[in-house]
Amino acid sequence: MITTIKDNKRLRKIAADRVGDNICTFARAFDRRTVDPWTIRAAYDELQGYFGSIGRPFPIRASDRFQDDLKMDGDDLCDLLFAIAERSRHDITFLDAKPQIHTIGELVTCISNLPKIEEAEQAAT
Repeated sequence: MITTIKDNKRLRKIAADRVGDNICTFARAFDRRTVDPWTIRAAYDELQGYFGSIGRPFPIRASDRFQDDLKMDGDDLCDLLFAIAERSRHDITFLDAKPQIHTIGELVTCISNLPKIEEAEQAAT
């Protein structure tokens, strides 16, 4: 419980330092010609759900590191990866066994580079 209180306080401080950041700020960090916009939106929405405990939208950035900045463990990152891939309709069966993902930007790019589920189904037939 004490750890949760400390984490929420730390997250509120990060949010206070990023007043004005929103989905548009987050999306501008990516090259929209190479990164699927649905993946950007899915990542933003899923992370808002994850950080919902601070009581307001959390201003994430592509440069945020999962372990160092956000204090997310590997299990949470794995759950997040699956949720974003499903939400943006990317086929995770093509994912490397242990992708090296340290930041939100790397996660979005990794998922965006996976084939869409429709494309994977067409290639299989």
